[in-house]
Amino acid sequence: MKQLFYLLGILLTIILGAFLQYHFCCQAVCCSNNSSEQTVKEELPKEKQKTLGFLIVTSPLKLEHTDNFKFTKNSYEIRPVVAQIDALIDQSKEHFKENESKVLEIIGLYSSDETNHSVFPTIGLARANAVKMYFEKRGFPSRQLKISDRLEQGIGKNLEEADIATVFEVTEVTAESQTEKMESFKAFAKELRENPIRLYFETGESHINLTMEEREKIQKLNDYISHVEGACVQVIGHTDNVGKRPSNLRLGEERAAFVKSYLVKNNFPESLVEVISHGPDKPIASNKTQEGRAQNRRVEITLE
Repeated sequence: MKQLFYLLGILLTIILGAFLQYHFCCQAVCCSNNSSEQTVKEELPKEKQKTLGFLIVTSPLKLEHTDNFKFTKNSYEIRPVVAQIDALIDQSKEHFKENESKVLEIIGLYSSDETNHSVFPTIGLARANAVKMYFEKRGFPSRQLKISDRLEQGIGKNLEEADIATVFEVTEVTAESQTEKMESFKAFAKELRENPIRLYFETGESHINLTMEEREKIQKLNDYISHVEGACVQVIGHTDNVGKRPSNLRLGEERAAFVKSYLVKNNFPESLVEVISHGPDKPIASNKTQEGRAQNRRVEITLE
């Protein structure tokens, strides 16, 4: 009988030990696993919106890469470009040099909720112009480049995480359309020389407020110097007649230099923008009144 109780005691001890092991050890492990899974889920980064790849299609070429020219929200500054895209640009420029009737259109994408701090009507055009300048620096013929923009509402979703890209399209121009374009350039140049873009701002300002009409003129000016050989932008500083003439000439030059730097920042070729100062010599209003002096303190953008 004692042996039976002894065996039952051993059995109960084994059962109790197994129960306690499951209760205290296994549940702790399970909780630990669940915590790890939760931590992993929380640490997973948000999936980044994909960027449109680089693609230029024109018979017999098809140049493509998964990467592209990319921009962050509210910016027209190109992010670092991979070497493979440079190689594709070099390949495409040779084809376009051999086919002068072809034009590569660079389309800058943008979203309606972005802020445009450029001199262009939209930040999409500013992006396209930045890419255009990049192509030109690699030897692509500027006359065979065209910029435009496209409002893409789709890229507005998760825009903080998205890389905004550009799109490329190839068109062919006829002799007639080219003649029409040059005639429109002549008319634009005549109009701009007679009615230059006039900017008014205080010395030391870091940003120039432009009207939409002024932005559109600046875009046309950018197009003009890209396609008309020998064209040069003149940025002319003017002052009122208060103070000594040498000081006013210096002040006019400083204001004109600021506007030039603003254009260059927006990817105007630095070598095609000339700074001039007329100081107080060419007023457009009377210096006898405060209002007249304010009108004379200006910077004009025109063509040489």
